Amino acid sequence: MSIWTGMSRTELEAGIADLRSSIASGARVVHFRTGDGERKVEFRSLAEMQSTLAGMLAELNTLIQSSQTMVRQIRTYSNKGL
Repeated sequence: MSIWTGMSRTELEAGIADLRSSIASGARVVHFRTGDGERKVEFRSLAEMQSTLAGMLAELNTLIQSSQTMVRQIRTYSNKGL
């Protein structure tokens, strides 16, 4: 199970910001705020943090694209009894 599973879009955006901040400061422990509390994750390496960040960004892009999906509907009408 990934650490971002079940996060809302706002939680995911906040988690990305927290992870980026930790990467920039050199910290290996990140506290992710979620709706049901807080998750503390200790990473083993910078590469693992960057991989997690890439996964979170991909998940965010998926959420954004799914919310922008357009539904098209074509209706046909006839005044003859077909």
